[in-house]
Amino acid sequence: RAKRKNILMQIENKDGASVSKFGTGIKFGIITAVVYVLLLLIQYMFCGGSPVTFTAAKIMGFVIIIGCFILAAIARRKELGGFAELKELFQTIFIVIIFAELAFVIFSFIYLNFIDPTFMERYTQTVLVFLEDKKAGIPKETYDEQIKALADAKTDHKSIVGFLRQFVNSIVLDSVIGLIIAFAIKRKRPENDHSL
Repeated sequence: RAKRKNILMQIENKDGASVSKFGTGIKFGIITAVVYVLLLLIQYMFCGGSPVTFTAAKIMGFVIIIGCFILAAIARRKELGGFAELKELFQTIFIVIIFAELAFVIFSFIYLNFIDPTFMERYTQTVLVFLEDKKAGIPKETYDEQIKALADAKTDHKSIVGFLRQFVNSIVLDSVIGLIIAFAIKRKRPENDHSL
């Protein structure tokens, strides 16, 4: 039974070599999770003093994580002999997404509740000061939205449910991006190529 299960989890590339169905996703998932934790550590430790710096660090981190999705898809296509369908690529990217977002939830929960439990309070005060300084140039709706988002963040970081909600939302957003990446990177095997 174990042998049969192993066969089902493997396919052959164009050279006839057996390749794992999930190996690339797991490998890049672990790498991406480690990268994500390091990026979060930098954000929390060095960028929390300024909303502008913190936001820039988040955007930069997001771009790096998307880069990891792209590298995983390219590696998977190469592993399959240079040709891969949308489903094959998205499956790999989705595994990476799960690893990355689990790393985010677990690390953020531990950091914000046990390593530096005053971070959110300090950051909230920093953002409030920033918003007060810019209040004249910000539409009231935008100002109110920012204040509500801050209040929600302060509540959510203390709750496992809040983190799980963020986890699900992130999975959905990342999956949309992952589908776009998979669509862009997929390469159909030519009709006359029967190497598989």
